[in-house]
Amino acid sequence: MTPLVSRALAEAGLLEALEARAAGDAQRLDALRPRLEAADWLLLGALADEVRAREVSRDVRVFANVALDPSPHAIDLTGEPTDGGIPFLRRVAFARIYGPASARVRVGWDGLGMEFAQLTVAFGASELFGAVRFKDGELVTVDALLGHGKRSKLEPAQQVKRREIARFLTRAGRRALFAAEGGTFDEYTEELAPADPAAEPPAPRLEASRP
Repeated sequence: MTPLVSRALAEAGLLEALEARAAGDAQRLDALRPRLEAADWLLLGALADEVRAREVSRDVRVFANVALDPSPHAIDLTGEPTDGGIPFLRRVAFARIYGPASARVRVGWDGLGMEFAQLTVAFGASELFGAVRFKDGELVTVDALLGHGKRSKLEPAQQVKRREIARFLTRAGRRALFAAEGGTFDEYTEELAPADPAAEPPAPRLEASRP
């Protein structure tokens, strides 16, 4: 946590909640709930993100077209289209702050949209899940091809989507771990800072058009 964030949380009276969480003082944390409910949503997110950093690490597990693994430590937040916006981000933050220690806070993007779901990692989410689809809603299959721009070559669509998610999370300071069949996780690695600035890839677009 940076000094600036620490000072902002202290001025808002939210560091006490972080201390209570670290001490495992559930009663004290519950007493602070009204203060957190009235807190600025960005500060609430900063608090939840600090809890996540202390308890979970920077890894974000991504279940893209892969069944979720059952876990008693998971908190599933499957949002509906009407759940988007600040209220849902606050819900994610509260799940992290008041959930069990080192909980796996999961957010599904099927209802919320992938771009919005990715924002929840800044509010304490540590796992994302859902079906990867084209703009028209059709499921991205193993043999589907996709171009990332008018003149780009066609690539396996799942690979393109996987790269887009990984780039977003990497730039957010996270490490993307993609779930595979059999319960294993693969890290997507890619050089994101080309030596030639002119060759730098465009900002990721999670809703790439189908060829």
